[in-house]
Amino acid sequence: MKNGEISVPFLADGAIQKKTLQNEKQGGDFDPKVIAELKDMGYPEEKVLEALSVCDGDKSSAATYLMDQSSLA
Repeated sequence: MKNGEISVPFLADGAIQKKTLQNEKQGGDFDPKVIAELKDMGYPEEKVLEALSVCDGDKSSAATYLMDQSSLA
């Protein structure tokens, strides 16, 4: 402990991968049919993947998220 900080050495540096949109694009577990259906609604793939990521892959929630985001713009 130094300067009031606590060090917890449970995991090696870099052992936790940040979940980013780029990671989802490269190796996402999203159903390609769901991605296509949401894109067919007129949303770009980047926004579709963002919505699916935020909504844990749930198509209905992702569609609602996309519509809500569109109304804010």
